[in-house]
Amino acid sequence: MALPSHLDAAFIDENRDKVYVKNNYLFWREYRSSIAMNQLLVRMSSNKSRVKQIAIKKANRKPKQLTQRSKLLSQNPKL
Repeated sequence: MALPSHLDAAFIDENRDKVYVKNNYLFWREYRSSIAMNQLLVRMSSNKSRVKQIAIKKANRKPKQLTQRSKLLSQNPKL
């Protein structure tokens, strides 16, 4: 998934259950916590100049990344 050109820090997917964050090193992080998502949405709407700093801070706080294999296994545990 590509980021919209006007939003280079973070975006919410269509299902609104994941927050993807892009930091300076272009790593992707996944957030399943609705609390983190809501906080990010509130900050994004109120102060857009700080979105990237907040997104990086959140990415560093919870560094779990899913590999392609673990994504497949979570979708189909019989593999």
